[in-house]
Amino acid sequence: RDLHSFPTRRSSDLDGDVRGLVKTAGQGLSLSTVVKLAKDMFLALDFMKRCKFIHADLKPDNMLFYNSRQNVKFGDLGIAYKAADAVLHPMDNAGSRFYRSPEALLGIPHSYGIDTWAIACSLYEIFSGQILFPGRHNNEMLEAIQDVRGKIPHSLQKRGRLSWHHFNQIDGLFKQAIELDTEGRPYTWRVRTDIRQHPTRDIKVRLLAAAKIKNLDAEESKKARQFADQIGRASCRERV
Repeated sequence: RDLHSFPTRRSSDLDGDVRGLVKTAGQGLSLSTVVKLAKDMFLALDFMKRCKFIHADLKPDNMLFYNSRQNVKFGDLGIAYKAADAVLHPMDNAGSRFYRSPEALLGIPHSYGIDTWAIACSLYEIFSGQILFPGRHNNEMLEAIQDVRGKIPHSLQKRGRLSWHHFNQIDGLFKQAIELDTEGRPYTWRVRTDIRQHPTRDIKVRLLAAAKIKNLDAEESKKARQFADQIGRASCRERV
């Protein structure tokens, strides 16, 4: 069946969005709650894959509670499209900036991986209460991503139609924007040579720091490490 043939719940059947609850909590939700929500999210993502659709705008605002906040579903499929039509949907300026994947930012042909990336960013935020990649524009997004996930390899850069706005074409070094042109591309920049292949404060380190604030017991700390590994896999370059 086609994705749009399934009935949707009325707004009166829903219990708000995840963003609202995270704001109320202040420092993010409990690990047990986040793990439960993650299961629902990946089940929903698997369903969308089986329907061959890409959501393209996943974020905590579009993750909606139902069943007395025991479960979540995806909402706002306004820019969703069939995976076969992905080439017709450039994502560098579509969707919500904080949740855009590297392939979307660089103009690399994309697929379901952009939704997997957005879920990983959302889960980090739901647990820690902090946005993982708070860039003001695409260049800052790419810089923030590399500071956490490591340098985007030259081989991957070469696949993107927009890569050379942000990287030197010869050596692949990142161009940190100082000024942007009218289309949001770096107009003046400085080259960063200090971006590491394996940053010291990667996603796992940051998540475990957030877990420490929550004073988890030994068993919960073990689950937090497993959760961090899952988020790391969901935001790895091998998705592309």
